[in-house]
Amino acid sequence: MSGPRLAFFDVDETLITVKSLAGFFVRHRTDSGHPADETDRILRELWAMVAAGTPRETLNRAFFRHLAGSPLHRLQESGTRWFAEVRDGGLFHPPAVEAVRRHQRDGDVPVLISGSCEACIRPIADHLGITYVLGTELRTTGGPDPQLTGETGQPLIGAGKALAARALLDRLGARAEDATAYADDATDLPLLHTVGRPVVVGDDPELRRRAERFGWRRLPGVDRAPAGRPA
Repeated sequence: MSGPRLAFFDVDETLITVKSLAGFFVRHRTDSGHPADETDRILRELWAMVAAGTPRETLNRAFFRHLAGSPLHRLQESGTRWFAEVRDGGLFHPPAVEAVRRHQRDGDVPVLISGSCEACIRPIADHLGITYVLGTELRTTGGPDPQLTGETGQPLIGAGKALAARALLDRLGARAEDATAYADDATDLPLLHTVGRPVVVGDDPELRRRAERFGWRRLPGVDRAPAGRPA
């Protein structure tokens, strides 16, 4: 007997309408007592990296280095606060949420998969009744009150998402050909090609070409974040 049918959902600009990591980052630094002007300076530096064409995996690691020394439990508290602040302000993308609900009604198992960290996206999953969350692993110190080292495992961007999806499929005994994946950006192509039922969200030119070529399903997209904002 095969395992459950999985449905992987990219988060930013697929399931939700914003870039989660930037807002979460500001919330956590505010909660931790960092001056707002210092946080603004860091964000400007990160946006400059985007403008310079820095690979998204490198940008992802740069974000998390600025969390070094943060207690893990405080990061989780900031995730809860950030979600409470934004959830009623058009956070969710209705076509993607309806897809989640349809999979749940059909007995499938939705999975959130994101380059953000679990502390950021776990409240979104809990709100939607989703158990499995795959996010970039944040390395921590040992002890009863672990703190972030600023280092990460493999960022869940590009090939990293595909590897994480395959690992969960194997762990649950699920078949890749029965799985679905929803994503909005060309960097998600490795994930979309991992599953048997890819769904393109929005109008990314490369994803649109693939959808037309291979007959992939499509969903309407969200308005893109302003140019220069970190991914």
